[in-house]
Amino acid sequence: SSLAAQLVLRGAGLLSDDAVAIDDELVAHPSTGAVHLRPAELARLDQASRDRLGVRAAMRFDGRALGSVPPAAPAPLDAVFVLERAASGTAIESLEAVDPAVLIGATFNLSVRSPERLVRHLDFCARIATQVPVFRMRVTPDLDAVALADEVLKCR
Repeated sequence: SSLAAQLVLRGAGLLSDDAVAIDDELVAHPSTGAVHLRPAELARLDQASRDRLGVRAAMRFDGRALGSVPPAAPAPLDAVFVLERAASGTAIESLEAVDPAVLIGATFNLSVRSPERLVRHLDFCARIATQVPVFRMRVTPDLDAVALADEVLKCR
């Protein structure tokens, strides 16, 4: 959520701050436009940034500030970033040979309840692994959302 907010503040469109639906044509579809910010992240933002993210003091959800920005239009999936918490390491690295299991581990897969759906899901992850650039993003203790957003933009 913090990374998504920082990217929006740099001019990116918001598909989601959490999960994105991807269709068979590898087009990503937006969610609601909601941005959920932890109190520490909210404290880092000036009022102009809060206004751009649609954050209002009274709007809270699960202890986090709730903002609202217009969702972006559906867009072709042009990169996948797999987040990984790490003690150290390079912030972002391109993965040349991607194991589809890495991608399925990063999906919201509660709907995979039958062998047929699992096969379809694995096939879909294999398509993404071969057709879309995939990056590993290591989130280290010294890397905040501002620095992480700068790293993401370097990949474009």
